[in-house]
Amino acid sequence: MYIIATTMFGLGTGGSIGQILVEKRQQRVVQTQSKQR
Repeated sequence: MYIIATTMFGLGTGGSIGQILVEKRQQRVVQTQSKQR
C-alpha cells in the first residue's frame, strides 16, 4: 500500500513539475518571437 501511495505521489509531482517546465519553455518562445518582430 505504501509503495502504491508513493508511486502515485511521485507521478503527480513529476507531472506537475513537467507542466511547469513546459509552460516556462512556451513563455520563452513567445518572448523570443516578439523580440524578433
